[in-house]
Order: sequence, then C-alpha cells, then structure tokens
Amino acid sequence: VMDKEGSDIAAWLNSQGMGALVLKYRTPQNREGALQDLQRALRLARSRAAEWHIDPRRLGVIGFSAGGHLSARASHGFAAATYPALDAIDRQSCRPDFAVLVYPAYLDDGKGGLSPEFDPAVDIPPTLIVHSADDRSFVPGSRLYAAAMEKAGRPHRFLLYPTGGHGYGLRSQHDARAWPQGMLEWMASQPILKQGKP
Repeated sequence: VMDKEGSDIAAWLNSQGMGALVLKYRTPQNREGALQDLQRALRLARSRAAEWHIDPRRLGVIGFSAGGHLSARASHGFAAATYPALDAIDRQSCRPDFAVLVYPAYLDDGKGGLSPEFDPAVDIPPTLIVHSADDRSFVPGSRLYAAAMEKAGRPHRFLLYPTGGHGYGLRSQHDARAWPQGMLEWMASQPILKQGKP
C-alpha cells in the first residue's frame, strides 16, 4: 500500500529525523522478484550513501504485512545471489543493518512451524516484530519467528498488542496505535543506532 504503508511511513520517519526511501517492488505473486528488488535497493542506497546523505552502516528495512515478510527474507537471504550481478552496485552488501516487521505475513508454514525460508542460525540483524493478538491469520507466524530468534540468541524485540487487527499503518485506533513510539524506543536501545538517528 504505497501511501499508508509507504509514503506516510516515510514522512513520519522524516519527522523523526530519519531519511527514508520507499520501494515499489514487484507484485503480485512474485516473491523472488520482490526480494531481488529489495536487495538491489539496499545495494543502490549504499552505493549512493554520500550523495543521499545516508549512513551505509545504519541502513534498515521496515515492511508491513507482505512487506514485513519481504523484510524478514532480506534479513536472512543476503548471502545468496538471487540475481546475476549487473554492475559495480551489486558488489555492495544487501544485508540490512536492522529490520522492523509490522504485522508481517507468511512467516509460518501453515502447519504450525516456521517457514523453511527462514534460518535463525544466520547473522540476522537486530529485528523488531510488531503484531496484534487479534490478527489471527498472521500473528502465529510472528510468535514462531520471535521464538526462533529467542532460541537462536538473535537480537530482537516482539511488541504484541492485544488489539489492532491488520493493515493499520500509522492509523490504528486500538492498542497497536502505540507501535510507532515502541519502535522509536527500540531503536534508541540498539547499539548500532544509539549515536544519532540513521
């Protein structure tokens, strides 16, 4: 959702002193293309860091619903080549330095387990997971993902709100309306982000 989960979020991040880029990635039913798009975007941002006034060592991803799933994939799949290198930009790292997953979808396998595309043993960046208990379709995946991160000793926080449903962006009228402040507090607690805002 390019406004509610894109430009609105970027404007809010800007108001908090953070730079933000909005990625329009390939959809629908093209998860591999979407991952390639995000990986290329991370590499492009790092290659243009000086020009765009971005700290290439504090480049994170935030995604909502399917975008949350994509952000989680980017946090795991950075070591594998998902497309042939196009130019010098593709020599840059596509590993995000932190990730924020807001009501992420598709983290589970639909059978009570974590989706096999996620491997908690890899060097997953610090991750914030935001969800609402009443989002019954997708909160099981977030619970599994958080438990896997905990078991693997990966840095993360799971903000689980009683109410909020799904798809609210910054517009929740329920308990999940607290997530933006929760995110800022989490970011302030991260060593990689403590020295000023990214």
